[in-house]
Amino acid sequence: MKELAHNPIRAFRRLGISLPLRVSESEVGEVLDDKGVRVLTVDPDGALPDDDAADDIAAFLVLTVNAAVALRGAVAALDEADSSETTTGGQG
Repeated sequence: MKELAHNPIRAFRRLGISLPLRVSESEVGEVLDDKGVRVLTVDPDGALPDDDAADDIAAFLVLTVNAAVALRGAVAALDEADSSETTTGGQG
């Protein structure tokens, strides 16, 4: 879990999941990785009131994971730029 917080891209990669995630266009509530491999299915037993609920939850999960990964990547890039600027005296 600690790796997921510090480097989500590496953590997902270790699980064999290619980012970004997306919602399946053909299967209800199914979340796919970038290669089209199923990562998870929301409500596989059909307990939710309708298919839209499962798709909405899947979309929320996809949005959350993709946004977190993008934010972490942006922060890492800023940290790297700051580090580079410090070591080059601001002339990098």
